[in-house]
Amino acid sequence: MHTQLNLQQEIPVAPTYESLNLEEDNIITATGKAFYQNGEATLFHGLAFQEVKRVLNISSEKITTECLWSELGAQQQGQFPVQWVNPYTTDLSMHALWIWTQHFHQEGCLPGKVEKFEQFAMIPHNETFYVSCEVKSKTPSSAIANFIIHDRQGKIYSRMLNAHAIIWSMKMLRS
Repeated sequence: MHTQLNLQQEIPVAPTYESLNLEEDNIITATGKAFYQNGEATLFHGLAFQEVKRVLNISSEKITTECLWSELGAQQQGQFPVQWVNPYTTDLSMHALWIWTQHFHQEGCLPGKVEKFEQFAMIPHNETFYVSCEVKSKTPSSAIANFIIHDRQGKIYSRMLNAHAIIWSMKMLRS
């Protein structure tokens, strides 16, 4: 595995997410903590990561979630202090794909790798932001998606492109 890091003297202007869709379809009505530690078909994350507030819309190609990350104190952040890239919101952004795999396939998933990560602006603390997860492919053992983290107007804070996830069947957990 290799990593390519491109450093720039100036931060590029944040692009606008062209496929912005914040319309509510009310297909998934669970909210907040109901997504977390609420049975085997929910996310397992602890309190610092339980910040998906609701699903705005979902289709076989895409899911858009509304999130809000409550800032943690320096002591709570420990060895993962929030700086330009926020490790908490980066992880939180990937929860959309779990919700998508649960809804359509009754499966769970974990992040595997991200081929490209771009950061244009800091994701705000204590403010609503959105994650649009575009599912590019899905097999029985993996999924590939693009995660676009943005504001209500579509200004992109960051994006993870060609993010690979490892899929497992919830039936395997019951065995």
